Amino acid sequence: MSRVQKISVIFGVLLLMGLGILYTVHAISFVPPATLPLVLTVGGTTPPGIYTLTVSGKSGAISHAATFNLIVAGSPSCDFSAAPTVVAIPPSPGHTTLTWSCGSLSPAATCSIDHNVGGVTPVAGGSIKVSLSTSTLYTMTCNDTAPGIGSITTTSSVDVTVKNLGLCEVGTGTNCPPATL
Repeated sequence: MSRVQKISVIFGVLLLMGLGILYTVHAISFVPPATLPLVLTVGGTTPPGIYTLTVSGKSGAISHAATFNLIVAGSPSCDFSAAPTVVAIPPSPGHTTLTWSCGSLSPAATCSIDHNVGGVTPVAGGSIKVSLSTSTLYTMTCNDTAPGIGSITTTSSVDVTVKNLGLCEVGTGTNCPPATL
């Protein structure tokens, strides 16, 4: 039985399955047994999903193949808005409704809004009415730690402005001129 002394491999770049997944193996020479680095680059247009890939190599009568799953996670994104974005007071406090819609998040994702709004469910989308007395920048942060994906964080913000109309609030005395006799 003869032993292979040296193998030279020259591969380029190949587009896999028309999905924007590129693989690269650089020109390399090695003496078996050896490990070849395989770099996969996933483009922004690659649809999320699990792709089964088989990598095979052959040198004369010797060949080997390995199959693995490539998990392409979607880029997490959230649309986050407030209505209205300008709140007039009095009466105080004013109110606005915060609304969110998140795509490409797994069921394991968690989302929360700052300024004591807290965790929101469902993370895929919803709304919550909040009270405010001063202009506030609300930030929603979502963390996704789905198996095989790792940890992904996305942040969205919306600014709500409070306009004080300077009107006298009967009963509270806010913005009322001093009483004269």
